[in-house]
Amino acid sequence: MAFKRNLPRLVKRVFFTWQLHRITNKFAYLFEWVAAISQLSTWISQNRNLAYNDFPQRNFDYNNRYQLYDWLIQNRIPDTPLTYIEFGVAAGKSFTWWVEHLQHPETRFYGFDTLDRKST
Repeated sequence: MAFKRNLPRLVKRVFFTWQLHRITNKFAYLFEWVAAISQLSTWISQNRNLAYNDFPQRNFDYNNRYQLYDWLIQNRIPDTPLTYIEFGVAAGKSFTWWVEHLQHPETRFYGFDTLDRKST
């Protein structure tokens, strides 16, 4: 038990003494991505019986999102006033879709995008 308790201290000491950040920083994004995808995979395996489930997919099709949006409107938010906030509007395709399909008169829409997409 003492070894298990002391292992993190030992790893930290070796890491700091040998300045292993010079090696691992080059792979930090990969480590973070693997951790995130592992958490997502866990969530997917625990939620296989959701009413709407389209994962995993062999061929990714960005337009499949509209099937999910339709399902949400029909099953979760029919005729409900909402405040729709979208960060990263870009070309506005999904934002426009929601504006056209959420018909409740009290629904409000807010979209933000910080990137400057001037043509060069």
